Amino acid sequence: MDRVASTAAEKSELRETGADAVEMEAAAVAAKAKDWNLPFYAIRVVTDTATESFPLDFNHMRDADGRFDRARIIMAALRSPGVIFPELVKLNKRCKSAAKALGEFIADSRI
Repeated sequence: MDRVASTAAEKSELRETGADAVEMEAAAVAAKAKDWNLPFYAIRVVTDTATESFPLDFNHMRDADGRFDRARIIMAALRSPGVIFPELVKLNKRCKSAAKALGEFIADSRI
């Protein structure tokens, strides 16, 4: 599935299929590794829980290549800035914290 699970309800539906986590970025890399018969490993961190919904439907915030379009996100947030901007700030902080934890794990690993 090439879409962001944006709501707690969508995440709950995925859980019913047996999913423990939803991974967005590494699937394409894993597919290429398989095509080239190369080993593949992914180390991930979690930025949002199954019970949380994003303040925006990020599926509508993607460009033609599937990347998040910051201008679209800002324009959508401006429609309800008192609600959406604080939630985006919280998400950004969690993403930075997750990136730091991932970096520390990799720095301390003996891979």
